[in-house]
Amino acid sequence: MKPTFAVLVVDTDAAALAGLVDLLRGAGYKATGAPTFEIARELLETAVFDLLMTDLRLMTHRPAPCRAEPDPPTCTHGDCAQQCSEFRG
Repeated sequence: MKPTFAVLVVDTDAAALAGLVDLLRGAGYKATGAPTFEIARELLETAVFDLLMTDLRLMTHRPAPCRAEPDPPTCTHGDCAQQCSEFRG
């Protein structure tokens, strides 16, 4: 019997979230959906996941970070660097 991987999917778009969770479950994964960053954080504190899939724009829905938090790491990987700079605004 092949192992079942646990996947946490985080997306504020309800249709996208439901579609991804259904797709992953149909492929044999143990998929859990979270519609907000806060719910995802709670799930990550109480369960173990092998993979986290998230909407790249999710962070725009998150409250501003505390000033005590360090700056996020800088991406230097080609196209990713451009996407990261656009993401951070």
